[in-house]
Amino acid sequence: MLPFSADEIKQYLKNEKIDWREDKSNKNSTFSRNKIRNELIPWISENMNPKVTEKLYQTALIFNETDEILKERARRKLHTALIKHSKDEYKLSLKEIKNTRSIIRFYLYKEIYKQLSDSENDFYQNNFLEIEKIINAKGSKKIKLPKKISVLKEYYELIFYRTTRKKEIDIKNKKEITSLRNRKTIES
Repeated sequence: MLPFSADEIKQYLKNEKIDWREDKSNKNSTFSRNKIRNELIPWISENMNPKVTEKLYQTALIFNETDEILKERARRKLHTALIKHSKDEYKLSLKEIKNTRSIIRFYLYKEIYKQLSDSENDFYQNNFLEIEKIINAKGSKKIKLPKKISVLKEYYELIFYRTTRKKEIDIKNKKEITSLRNRKTIES
């Protein structure tokens, strides 16, 4: 939310001799954001609280500051939980992660996701919940996130990594291929 109204913006532009352009989609209330702006907030202002816009703005300022505080706490936790990292991988201590409040874990995972994918835009609550499930599951577990990021819980580590190959290959039970005559055979 902006700290000024559309009328104030229009007046500023008029004073600066800048043409005002209105996106036609702004009037279309089939989009949720426009329905809120064009119908819900005016209704609340007229029927419940004439200062709703001001209150929403004040609340947004508090949320923004809270968001910054939580991001900073998550970055600090990353330093204490980090076992090792490279440009494509972050290994974290599972014990450190489990001893962290869930809200900080959310921001921690989001920060790592941002570092590996160059954006936090596709990290959502459902991604967080999927990571939480594998943390609490027995045995090694793996999930895939958007933008070719995977998360693996293995022994005492939680590993975030960028998938660089099109298909990951399990090579635990690899077999050696030898040549006999004109055929290739796989030793078992």
